[in-house]
Amino acid sequence: MTGLLGGIVSSTAVTLTFARHSRREPALSPALAVGVLAACTLLLVRVSILTTVLNPPVTWALGRYVLPPLVVGAIFVTAALALASALGLWLARGVP
Repeated sequence: MTGLLGGIVSSTAVTLTFARHSRREPALSPALAVGVLAACTLLLVRVSILTTVLNPPVTWALGRYVLPPLVVGAIFVTAALALASALGLWLARGVP
């Protein structure tokens, strides 16, 4: 969630902060990597919105370059969040 919210402002700042945090706490690296992916995916949305506001005709030309990575990023982030939720529920039930 932090990666998504941070991606609204600066995906570069999220990437740098999460990389430093990952170095200090390697156990959190997978979750932080998903956060970076979420921030970078949101970057594509941010660029598309700004392009639409500043120069709408360019948005159509940009769409074919932005849409594929946006879809792939959204799929990966959704899958990672679903797996993390499932793992959390499994651990909350208690491991036999």
